[in-house]
Amino acid sequence: MTLACVGISHHTAPLGVLEEVFFSEPEVRAVFPELKSLGISEGVLFSSPGRTELYAYSDQVDLLADSLIYFLRKKRSIEAKVPATNFFSLNGSNVTEHLFNVSTGIDSMIVGDNHVLAQIRSGFDL
Repeated sequence: MTLACVGISHHTAPLGVLEEVFFSEPEVRAVFPELKSLGISEGVLFSSPGRTELYAYSDQVDLLADSLIYFLRKKRSIEAKVPATNFFSLNGSNVTEHLFNVSTGIDSMIVGDNHVLAQIRSGFDL
């Protein structure tokens, strides 16, 4: 079983690039059935113009970060515009630590920004 997170944020890419990766709420909803086909049993995708992150859990296969990054790039049709090197990947306990840092605003462009928590909550609800 594997817990993984891939994403793009102000730490890894400029704002113009981040906006290219943004998923609207209807687009996030449309992604979930496709994630199941990748062997992901549980997942959450949250996205804003400044951050897009996919958290995924699989109890059957080892999640490969490269395949999840490729999935996000392909869904946004940005393979030629946004290189995979603009994305980050985490696994295991690093995913949990990162999520706490993001949700508390420690990892925000403006430290303490609570808008990210609302985005996470919305992603979880979806």
